[in-house]
Amino acid sequence: GPTGAMAAILMSLVAAYGMDGVFIATLIAGIILLLAGILHLGKLTSFIPAPVITGFTSGIAVIIALGQVDNFFGTHSEGTSAIGKLFSYARLGFSPNLTAVGLVLFMVFFPKKWNAVVPASLVSIILTTAFSIFMQLDVAVVGEIPKTLIPENRLLFGALNLKTIGALVTPAFSIAILG
Repeated sequence: GPTGAMAAILMSLVAAYGMDGVFIATLIAGIILLLAGILHLGKLTSFIPAPVITGFTSGIAVIIALGQVDNFFGTHSEGTSAIGKLFSYARLGFSPNLTAVGLVLFMVFFPKKWNAVVPASLVSIILTTAFSIFMQLDVAVVGEIPKTLIPENRLLFGALNLKTIGALVTPAFSIAILG
């Protein structure tokens, strides 16, 4: 669904404006969504052809999949585009971490029949994480688990200014449309 497109927009926002940009754009998107709800603008989505939505979503899926090659194989690449990263393997070498590949394959092929009771993807992630920690496997980790509900990085109203808001209206509109 729209989650993949949302991830692409948010990643570009983080790269250009940092987390403050994401917070401000999300606030603006929320205001846009409230106005759209009040004005009953959801009916406009019926005018977007299904092939356009499918093509857009499929394109984002391909970009995200190519961006996950490093994580799948437990390798490292360089470059800013997905294709550039793939070509960097020729220069850097390609030596997959078989432990990482095995863990990913377990998560991908975990039985989906559990979905009737609990999300199978969530169970596979929990089991894989527990197994990796218990066995002290040599695989990359995403980062630390937050220890508080109030993060250090959050929206500070002092960070709001007209120049930043103006620059973030277009990404905020994209976020609102996906919402």
